[in-house]
Amino acid sequence: MPSDLLTKVLGYTDITSEEEQFGKIIGIHAPKRRGKTLTAIMCIGYFLESFDFIKGVISNLNLTMPSNYKKPSLPLTTLKQLSSDEYRKHLINIDEIGHVQDSRMSSSFRNLFVTNILADIGKFEQILIYTSQDANQIDRRIRKNVDVIFRPSISFKTGMMKVKVIRDYDTYFRIDAFNQWRQYDVEFFFPFRQFYTWYDTKQKIEEYYITFEPKEYLEMFNKWWLDNKYNEQDIKITNGTISLWKETQGIFITQSQMKSLIEYMLRHTDLPLYRRKNK
Repeated sequence: MPSDLLTKVLGYTDITSEEEQFGKIIGIHAPKRRGKTLTAIMCIGYFLESFDFIKGVISNLNLTMPSNYKKPSLPLTTLKQLSSDEYRKHLINIDEIGHVQDSRMSSSFRNLFVTNILADIGKFEQILIYTSQDANQIDRRIRKNVDVIFRPSISFKTGMMKVKVIRDYDTYFRIDAFNQWRQYDVEFFFPFRQFYTWYDTKQKIEEYYITFEPKEYLEMFNKWWLDNKYNEQDIKITNGTISLWKETQGIFITQSQMKSLIEYMLRHTDLPLYRRKNK
């Protein structure tokens, strides 16, 4: 593990300091079959080896980490994992982030995903590592906040991965536009074959959607409803009531999710919804 090199590359002065790591974002880009995932796995190993405070890894890859790391690997399934005390101090790994931030995802939900990444990985003491073939897929807000970009190139003959190190996307796009990667010599190397055992190399990353879970939001709404003793008043729950809850509690859900939540309430609770008035 090239710990000394990565420490220098990532700009750490004191790798024992937890605070210096929180909110770090590492982007990894290259054409297919050039070693993006192996480079991400190497980075995961580096962080787990270097920083004891990391409690585990959340990833959309099926990871099988060596037993000596003794840290859990959890599947990335909900947006809650980016913004919950339960997942504080975890490393978030998103392979082929374009499949998560897919163009067919609603714009409001995509905004929610990006907002949570930018607002919460630092707040919840997390680290983000993502890969993508096309750097243009990455939301501009993430590009502006990235700490470092890696561009790997694999050599099966030597068994070494060569990784170019770029500090920002403006530089990345300029080098790529003029195809100056051969001349760009800010790079490091690492042996990659040891990381094949960390994940299923044949796993296909499907179009991937972070889901909306109305049950979780119902629990939050119900707590607010009871805390304010609205249940003791002869009032109905309307769209305005839901809006009052989400605005005063700082909860972001889209209009379609709000409709889904109301429908879920109607089917799974006895709450006094306005739609029940004639029943």
